[in-house]
Amino acid sequence: MRRWVRAASNAIADGLADLMSQMAESQDAQGLRDDSREMRQAAGLEDKESA
Repeated sequence: MRRWVRAASNAIADGLADLMSQMAESQDAQGLRDDSREMRQAAGLEDKESA
């Protein structure tokens, strides 16, 4: 059960970070980009934009 909860949490964080990044690009909002990066780091997810 813990593995499922962690996987679901990571998926939610990843999706929210993607949404935040997309919104930041359309609005040229550096703060949202920074928040998105911090969320990925906190959740232990790779930053897709840096690749």
